[in-house]
This record gives sequence, structure tokens and C-alpha cells, in this order.
Amino acid sequence: MKTQSQNLLKRKHPLNSKVDRKPPFSIRLAQQTDAKAVSALIIGLSDFFAISSSTQNADKFWQSVSPKAVAERISSDSYVCYVAENPSGLCGFVALRGRSHLYHLFVAEHSHRQGLARLLWRKILDHANKPKITVNSSVYAVPVYERLGFIKTEPERCEDGITFVPMVFKTENWQSIQPDV
Repeated sequence: MKTQSQNLLKRKHPLNSKVDRKPPFSIRLAQQTDAKAVSALIIGLSDFFAISSSTQNADKFWQSVSPKAVAERISSDSYVCYVAENPSGLCGFVALRGRSHLYHLFVAEHSHRQGLARLLWRKILDHANKPKITVNSSVYAVPVYERLGFIKTEPERCEDGITFVPMVFKTENWQSIQPDV
């Protein structure tokens, strides 16, 4: 027979409560009308990957994430792009170029550590048709990409004001993706 304190402990423990653990995200193909929000998402996360927003060498990058450039990428046949939304709005973006290069994978800071990067990655992986997928990971995101099954192929580099680590994912390993990001 359980004591009252045992019942109280069991009831209050978060793992014992019946909580809907399904993330409140919806993922859909990106549309040109998403470009402004996607651009704002990427620029808002720039502290995680840019050396300095004032670096002149970064001009090429800043132009590439403008709403106009993002809209062009979304509408291009060379890219497959998805957005993730939650009740607060757009919270993630993924783009695959040429079905073999993970061009962008961004998750809003308030949605980090909720499995959204993995959901977006799995969604875009369905469109890959090459034996390997490459990515230029920010230094910050290397552990995330490693948990998704990527491996480093070169040391850290800096180009156009952005520091990154070239990585590769071999598509035959797609089922080995670790469960949590």
C-alpha cells in the first residue's frame, strides 16, 4: 500500500504526468511570402555564426539573406525549402541546394533543444538524391550536425566574414541519426 507522500511524489514528478510531448510545430514548403520572416530569422541568429555584422567582407553574406535573395532561392528550382511554424509564427527554415548541399538550417533561439532541427533535417533529407550531403556548419552548430550524422571534412575556415566547418553526411547512414538534438 502506497503512502500519501509516495502518491504525491509520483503525481508531481514531470515524467509521471501525462503531457503531450509532441512539439507544437508544423512544417510546410516555403513560399515567397515567407522570405521576409526567413530573412529576419537568419539575421536574428547571426550572433551564432557571424564574426561581426559590420565586417565589410560579410557584405556578400548579408546580401544573400536579404528578403529578396531568400525569395529568389525559395522560388528557384535549384532549391527545396521548408519553413517550420508554431503558434508564435515562423520558427525554422531549411534549404537544400542541388539536392546535395544543406544550404540553410536555422531554428529560432526560443525553439532550440526541442527537436525542430531534426524534424526539418528529416523533411529535407527526403529530397536528397546524392550519396552524400554537404554543409558548412557554424562553429556553434557543429555538435548539432554531428548528432544528425554529419562528420567534419576540413578544419574551421573563415570566408566572407563567416566562420564555418565543412561537414558531410553520407545518405546511406540516414537511419543512424541519433534521436535527440
